[in-house]
Amino acid sequence: MKRLELREAVVIVTGASSGIGEAAALEFARAGSRLVLAARRADRLDSLARKITQEGTEALAVPTDVTLPASVAAMARAALSRWGTIDVLVNNAGFGVFGKVESLDPDLCRRVLEVNYLGAISCLQAVVPAMKEQGRGQIVQISSILGLRSVPGSGAYAATKFALEAVSQSARVELAPFGIGITVVRPGRTEAEFTEKSVGRRSLRPRGRPMPAEAVARAIVRATRARRREVNLTLEGRAMLFLDRWAPWLVDRVLGRMTRGEREAEPLSR
Repeated sequence: MKRLELREAVVIVTGASSGIGEAAALEFARAGSRLVLAARRADRLDSLARKITQEGTEALAVPTDVTLPASVAAMARAALSRWGTIDVLVNNAGFGVFGKVESLDPDLCRRVLEVNYLGAISCLQAVVPAMKEQGRGQIVQISSILGLRSVPGSGAYAATKFALEAVSQSARVELAPFGIGITVVRPGRTEAEFTEKSVGRRSLRPRGRPMPAEAVARAIVRATRARRREVNLTLEGRAMLFLDRWAPWLVDRVLGRMTRGEREAEPLSR
């Protein structure tokens, strides 16, 4: 596919109020894109929009709940009303639910599916009609290394990313005839990984240095511009995927040893 020109492109970023979403919005702004900032926290969106505007780029803050299709549709209409086009959607909104499968709260499992998976589908459905009419567009799905290989204590969260991977594979083929591309970005552990949006305790203690949100954001922008099919971030994540492909039994054994003796996950509650 031809490289995507990001200068003056209209880019929607969901989950833009913090973490990777906020960093990605700032990075797209540096590339000259016009930003539609979507998240539930209006005050943070307004603050980010002001920052982007002060740096010389246009930004529109649209408080959005991705679990409500009407809210998502209103966000897309706001973008079209302001600029008449939607060039890029970065499907980033999400939160984490962690804990051993035997102790997971079913209500929280449903909620994380609504946000991380069904919310992403709603956003995709909201922008595709405009992209089809334009004959172009790029949808960037922020998945995870855990969307290809789960680990102890991450089953509920990983399930949402496995689902996102599946729908991305289908959508890639379905939308290609209309000039719409799908890019899947798989971060590993990052510094901004659900610091405010996680429920429960992980079974695996963090090891190694996390990837800064700003580095993830730069990778997202590079992959979007190049219209990459997929990109796996962090050396640790790529190594795990390589081993899982050729020796999954070994990965199971290593993960089992790493979790042996770790504290039981705390009860999951909001």
